[in-house]
Amino acid sequence: MKYTCEIVIDKPRDEVIKLFDIKYDFGKRKMELIETITFRNLPDEFHGNYQTKGVVNIQKNYFKDEGQKTKWISETEFKFSGFMKLMAFFMGKSPFKKQTMSFMEDFKAFAEGNPKY
Repeated sequence: MKYTCEIVIDKPRDEVIKLFDIKYDFGKRKMELIETITFRNLPDEFHGNYQTKGVVNIQKNYFKDEGQKTKWISETEFKFSGFMKLMAFFMGKSPFKKQTMSFMEDFKAFAEGNPKY
């Protein structure tokens, strides 16, 4: 399953990149991931694989300098195995893309100093 999401953050790219390399909290949800950085060419690109039981998330992030703004383009691919393959089949792409956009919107709010919480 592959899809692309993008968002414009109202901050210069160098400021966005400083904030991008932080730890993430999913609220009350606990999830253990193995992160493998596959390509790091900041401030332009950051790619990584995130693996947990039954799921591999391949993430390619591109940061485009737009003056006082930054366009963040995220190319996402999920690979499933076992029970998660069956779950993904029934769920379809929509919940995964929605979750990615929600994460990107949260990061945008954080970077712009306007947390939604």
